Amino acid sequence: AGSYAMPHGGTWPGFVNMQVHHNWLENAAKYGINFNDQGSVKAGTYSGMIWDNVIIGTALPPLRINSTQPIQKLWFAYNTLYNCMTTSSGSGNGYVRSEGWSAQSGVNNVFYNNIFSFGPKTVSGTQWFANVGGTLASATTYSFKRNLYYANGQAPSAASTIGDSSALTADPLFVASTSSNFQTQSTSPARRS
Repeated sequence: AGSYAMPHGGTWPGFVNMQVHHNWLENAAKYGINFNDQGSVKAGTYSGMIWDNVIIGTALPPLRINSTQPIQKLWFAYNTLYNCMTTSSGSGNGYVRSEGWSAQSGVNNVFYNNIFSFGPKTVSGTQWFANVGGTLASATTYSFKRNLYYANGQAPSAASTIGDSSALTADPLFVASTSSNFQTQSTSPARRS
């Protein structure tokens, strides 16, 4: 991306305007959604919208961004992540894991109105956000707003430490997570007005 000459002329910018939505992703051996470009020339773009997905039971982080592209504009909203991180991945145990060039000025990845809920198989020590490798993300390059966080008896860092000052920390009150019904009950804090 960013260096490949297209047959019709011009340069391929990268993976732009991707849309990942309305999927059920369950029990992945590694990640749920994984943006990864190892070995690239580091001159392109990632952009896209990821919304209304249910991601459950991933062995590793359900959302992984291992990109070295200087322009990243990924928008994650209205996703439900439950009972993920069922195995340890060392220092990178997080529901969202950032790797790569996360501090570049062209990075603007946002996470709004998602439900991040630990489950009975979420490994101890899991965090909401694992900021590892490369150049680390900041509140300028990774923005968390209005997400609901449920630690299910664990003690991760507060959502405010990743900049989510409007976070809700509460049980999302799923109808029946044990039978994979992740609709929220009428009294759920996720149904705020």
